[in-house]
Amino acid sequence: MKKKFAFILAMLMAANPVMAASTNSLTKVVSIIEGTTISYDTTKVDNKTYYKHTVPDSDLRIQLQDVILDDQIFYINAVDSIFEKPAYASWALGEDVYTIGNNIYDAKDNQIDDFLIDTDTYSIKWISETQLEVTLKAGDILYRVPLIAKATTGIPTLQIDETGTILTGGNIRLANRPLLKYGLRANVSSRTVLSTEGYGPLGTINLKENLVSALSGKTIKLELEPDSGLEFSKNQTNTGNDLIVKGIKGYARSIKEGAFNFIVDEIDSQIAYIQFPELTVGSGTSEIEISNIKVNAQGQEDVQLGNVMVEVSAVKEVQSYELLPDLKPIKLKIAEVQEDKVTISNQPTIEVIAGLTNDTVNVKIEDLTGEILSGKRNIYLLAEGARFLNGQEEIEIEVNEDEKEVKEINIDVNLAPTLNQNGDIKVIAQSRDFDEDIVTIVGTAVPSVKIETEQILLDRDTKPEPAGKIIINETMDTILKNGKIIAVKVEDLDIKDMDVKTKGIEIDHKIKDGVLLMQVTKQSKEKGQIIIENIKFDISRPAGIGNYELMVGGNALSNLNQDTYCEDYFEIENFVQVFQPKLEEEVKVEIQPMQNIKSKKIYCLWKNRKNSYSFPL
Repeated sequence: MKKKFAFILAMLMAANPVMAASTNSLTKVVSIIEGTTISYDTTKVDNKTYYKHTVPDSDLRIQLQDVILDDQIFYINAVDSIFEKPAYASWALGEDVYTIGNNIYDAKDNQIDDFLIDTDTYSIKWISETQLEVTLKAGDILYRVPLIAKATTGIPTLQIDETGTILTGGNIRLANRPLLKYGLRANVSSRTVLSTEGYGPLGTINLKENLVSALSGKTIKLELEPDSGLEFSKNQTNTGNDLIVKGIKGYARSIKEGAFNFIVDEIDSQIAYIQFPELTVGSGTSEIEISNIKVNAQGQEDVQLGNVMVEVSAVKEVQSYELLPDLKPIKLKIAEVQEDKVTISNQPTIEVIAGLTNDTVNVKIEDLTGEILSGKRNIYLLAEGARFLNGQEEIEIEVNEDEKEVKEINIDVNLAPTLNQNGDIKVIAQSRDFDEDIVTIVGTAVPSVKIETEQILLDRDTKPEPAGKIIINETMDTILKNGKIIAVKVEDLDIKDMDVKTKGIEIDHKIKDGVLLMQVTKQSKEKGQIIIENIKFDISRPAGIGNYELMVGGNALSNLNQDTYCEDYFEIENFVQVFQPKLEEEVKVEIQPMQNIKSKKIYCLWKNRKNSYSFPL
């Protein structure tokens, strides 16, 4: 019986060998676009295309659990990519090869038909442009097979067919998103305004790499439209405030002043070239911003009004019209010629939380000609959608009469929106010398909380039952801070009792002088919610027929509020409606939207109460 059991066990083990699964990955993420060759270069000369193997840009890393005892033969299939036969021939021979038509030749002009990439640990046999046969030789546990491929389109992927082996199959992506066609993208990140005199800087050109080092050593060509009446100013040196080049992310530390050459075409002054030096790339997507490119009018006449367009392309060299495939030529609006006037702009664009935060922006008032702002005059700044933090209704700017040709005024303003101010924040400039007010949108005010209510309907002649609901929703986590107070008051009615529930936030609460006071004891980690319902009022005498407002304030919601009064608060109209119903009248409950705050100041919390409340609760 024991012999029979041993025999059966041996048969089972033979039929089910232990599988030594593998972990497959790339040793390095490669930067690719359509047409990128990986681990080899190509050069076309006349009717020949040369293939040169390089050090591997990346390897297919195969890590096994155990040393393999037998050679393992598997297949790699290419999706959205190809395996070019001449590239594998170059790797197999260890030298450059070239093709004429479909034939491959070595450096001695011998035609090559059969070849094999063969090493001590693996071999690669080219089968077709979409398939390789790879042999892992027995005796090792870790293998690195060079990645040799050309990206074509879509999302290039290697499919590992492990059938009949102890390896793990699957797909390995060479890119995380569909491939882009060009190595560079160009756009204008900011535009300028030029006067009809034609002199001044163009806007900011942003060049972003889709392929690592696509800008390094390149020549970028800029061309103005022939009928623009403008030409590039000569002798721009990339020093000081002249031709500013800024590196972003991967190029943030590799840009040096004076390293970029700006050259105006010898024949056509509407064409200029920017020569890029060899650049060192850091981490992150690399970008370069080019600003302060100066232009002037071609002649004595004024420049026509309208858009200023520039075509951006990559060329082989200065004075060359031979385009490189790295950048698709693109026409961009980079400036606008306008009538002489005053403009206003700001930097940066801010986002502030209504009632709780403030921020500073630099407001720039520009006079294209220097005539409107020159001489003694006053300019007044007003805020819309926020208030000036210093409490002023307006800010006065005095221009000295001794100043001649004032073209620019800069001033920093600190803006703080109140609770009801949500949306665009504007700064408005006024002066008797302006044809009209000039406006710039400097930022956005976002709400700290959103309030939902369920209206309370009270029968004047009967005892009121608990009713109504107030929901206070944080718009983001930790808005309501520990120790801060939310105060809830109903106009001319004293709150006697209610139910309070919370989600994601913890509070203590009490009623003082008919006002519900809630103190945050544990602020939220995610957006919190406070629910107040079943509200009961202390009505010692019948309330007057009409509508009563709900007011929600406190220093948790606005920095303008203090312990003893609320200057800044939400006001929801018609929260309570007292009526004298007719017989058989149907009573309906309506959901009321949040109303805007009113600007009046109410001391001692609300309605000029002489007594104040104290904290902690």
